Amino acid sequence: MNTLYKTKRKELVDYKTVFKSKWNYHFDEYPGIAFICKYEGVEIVDCEDYADISWLDKRFIKKYDHTQKKNDKDDIEQIFKWDKGTLYNLIKREDKVEYQECMYVHLQKRNMIDNVKKANDSFYIIPNQFIENENQDELNLIINSIPEKDEELIKQFKRECRRNRLKWSYWKKKIIMSNKIWQ
Repeated sequence: MNTLYKTKRKELVDYKTVFKSKWNYHFDEYPGIAFICKYEGVEIVDCEDYADISWLDKRFIKKYDHTQKKNDKDDIEQIFKWDKGTLYNLIKREDKVEYQECMYVHLQKRNMIDNVKKANDSFYIIPNQFIENENQDELNLIINSIPEKDEELIKQFKRECRRNRLKWSYWKKKIIMSNKIWQ
C-alpha cells in the first residue's frame, strides 16, 4: 500500500510527472490513486454523503463524475446550513424546504465571501457567501440567493473543453473560464 502510487499504467500520468509539475493533477483522488486502486483490485471506500458542487455554475449544482450518485437537475434551488456541528443541504421542493444531512460541501474553485462576523453555532452557505443565521425565512433565503445562470457562457466553455480535452491549453482555459464565470 505504501508504494501503490508508483504503479505505472498507460492510462494514467505517472507519479514522477505529477511530483515535478506545478499543475494540479488531482493525483490524490480521481484520476490518480483511486484509479490505480481500481485497476489493481484494491477496495476503497467511496462515501457519497457529500455535496460536490460544480464550479461551472454560479448556483449550487451537485455533480458526481466518478460515483454512482446522480447529478442534480439544473433547475434545483438549494443552499447549505451549518447548525451546531451538523451540515444540512436545504433544497426547495415546491413551497417547502427539505433538509438533507451531509458530511461536507466541496466548494471547489469558488471565491467565497465570509460575512459571518463571529464564530457561530449556525450560519448559511449561499452561492459565494457565508452569512449569519439571523432566524431567516429559509424558503425566501433560498429563492433570493440563487443567481441567474449564464447559459451561453457555460455552453461555450463546454464545447471548447470537448474540443481541447487532451491539450495542456484545456487546463489553462479551465482556470481562466472559472474566473470569468465568477466576475
